[in-house]
Amino acid sequence: MVISPISSIGAGHAIAYTAAMADLLSPLEWFFVVLLAVVPLLGLGFHLWIMLLGHGKASPQAEDKS
Repeated sequence: MVISPISSIGAGHAIAYTAAMADLLSPLEWFFVVLLAVVPLLGLGFHLWIMLLGHGKASPQAEDKS
């Protein structure tokens, strides 16, 4: 059975693993990592909001024709 490096750290070493991750990138780089993760999620939420709630309304052009 192959043991992954993360599981070999163990639950007691979670703080050491977090410190190692913090040293991986600078705070400015972490800001951009989080930004690049949040922006697409916000875009997805916005598009779903428009698709699910925006198309239920009749357009002004459809009201004029009837």
